[in-house]
Amino acid sequence: CGITWEFSVRDLIESPVPLGMDVVVVRHVMQHLGYQDALALLQNLRRSEPRMVLLSHRDLDANQDLDAAAGGSSSFGFISRAPSTLKFQGYDMLKPPFSLPQPSRKLLEAIPGHSMLIYRG
Repeated sequence: CGITWEFSVRDLIESPVPLGMDVVVVRHVMQHLGYQDALALLQNLRRSEPRMVLLSHRDLDANQDLDAAAGGSSSFGFISRAPSTLKFQGYDMLKPPFSLPQPSRKLLEAIPGHSMLIYRG
């Protein structure tokens, strides 16, 4: 059918994806990052100029920095200083410190308050 698919895993905190990507999906990633790393990831997405980005989002009253809440990334929660009862909820990408513009489209998920934001380049 003439379509070429390429899937890859990248560390978007350290470097952008290659230029010319059609779609970048960042699903359930931000919830494992503190503000500093999440903002670095967003900056690298902008640099790579993909045609479309799908980004996980939570509708929240305000954002809370995971690093401040858990004493480190939730990926390493088993060794963090945070109590095991921490209920980190992810990030509302439309509110500070991210303050992304309104997406082209918002795809609602089955869990209330969860969605994927679609941005077109």
